[in-house]
Amino acid sequence: MLKQKALGGVAWSAVENLSSQVITFGVGIILARLLTPEEFGLIGMITIFIGISQVLINSGISDALIRKKNPDDDYYNTAFLFNAGVSITLYAVLYFTAPFIAEFYEKPILTDIIRLLSFTLIINALTLVQRAQVTKAINFKALAKLTLFSSLLSGGVAVVLAYLDYGVWSLVWKNIIASLLTLLAFWHLTKWLPSLRFDKESFKDMFGFGNKLMFLGLIDTAYKNMYFLIIGKYFSAADLGQYTRAETFKRLPSYTLTQIIQRVTYPVLSEIQDDDKRLKNAYQQILKATMLVSITGMFLLSFIAKDLTVVLMGQQWELAGEYLSILCFSGLFYPLDALNSNILKVKKQSGKILKIGIYRKFLAIPLIATLIFYGIEPFLYGLILYEFFCFLLISSYSKKLIDYSSVQQLKDISIILIINTVVYFFVFVNFSDIVVYSLIYKLAFYCFILTILLGVFFKKDILAFKAIIKDGKKKHS
Repeated sequence: MLKQKALGGVAWSAVENLSSQVITFGVGIILARLLTPEEFGLIGMITIFIGISQVLINSGISDALIRKKNPDDDYYNTAFLFNAGVSITLYAVLYFTAPFIAEFYEKPILTDIIRLLSFTLIINALTLVQRAQVTKAINFKALAKLTLFSSLLSGGVAVVLAYLDYGVWSLVWKNIIASLLTLLAFWHLTKWLPSLRFDKESFKDMFGFGNKLMFLGLIDTAYKNMYFLIIGKYFSAADLGQYTRAETFKRLPSYTLTQIIQRVTYPVLSEIQDDDKRLKNAYQQILKATMLVSITGMFLLSFIAKDLTVVLMGQQWELAGEYLSILCFSGLFYPLDALNSNILKVKKQSGKILKIGIYRKFLAIPLIATLIFYGIEPFLYGLILYEFFCFLLISSYSKKLIDYSSVQQLKDISIILIINTVVYFFVFVNFSDIVVYSLIYKLAFYCFILTILLGVFFKKDILAFKAIIKDGKKKHS
């Protein structure tokens, strides 16, 4: 029953995430041809302020609701009122501080952008409880449909506005429309209506678990977006636009896959949190499957990065392709980091997650100094080493909790890394000089060699997977 529930959740979560990412990716390509790197950079400049506000609004409450086995209506009402109240407060703060942020960047237009875009904080806050309810129920089929609808409509409006020369405002309205559609869809989907009942005990229980995750979220969000702030301040808006596009491309294979697996496995693994042996076996299988797809995707994307960005978005985005080819290798460790974090949450170790988050940010100090004094490209190479050390740090706790060390985890994915490294450098050395219009040929040749090697080394795993699918079909026939 647990296995079927997880497989169904993974399937529909994949549909929901991939459809959303593919549409967002496609819309982003069209917008990149209609807008300038500077206009994308303007949105990147305020990402840190919106992101930090969103973390404060959530405060780890959603994770607490998902983890709690049978939350009653007092929990849901308390969470809803807290989220709504904090969102309104933070919207007011951003509204009145917008001129100062604009002055910091020396971009007067940011005042109006912040005041309009930050309204999404209130809209998104009104969906957090409903989103938690859907996640607990692993009802990703309905979520996939609403995400598809929201992404298509908001993306379509943004493209029309960009074509009509609305510039950066097309990006602003894209976010607002997407948030509004998501709000309406979630409320219709769950049929749950809040009441004005705030229960102190329920709040203490949720916030007691979630506050450490909130502080970690604040640290992580500040760290991830600190680079946007520094590039926007010390470099140009166009440079920031190039970096944000490269970062967006990097997220597609690695982050999307991880979010699919992480979101589905968190509630499922929570159900077996007291059985360490079963938990380790389940986690090990999840890790192997995730990294097989993630590592392969990141190596492949790095290989075609320069050609791909020019072909899809135009010559003005050539620098983004150069950034992307390096960024992909830092993305290799993101799934490992996120999945190890899931184990800590399942085992009620939110305090350790916070501690690790603090340690990681101290490690980032040399990285930030590199960006300021040496430039963007040396910073990107340093980011690879930084992400690897972060993985070693968090995986040390998995050894203590479920006896699955960082060495074991690296051994489990070593053959995947070796195969991809060999194919990458073989094809790169022999085909890197092929002109841009032969991108499809280069991609096909790379995938052909990779498929053969993966088929040889992972034959047993592929056959086992086929057996699971065949068995599933028999049970449902």
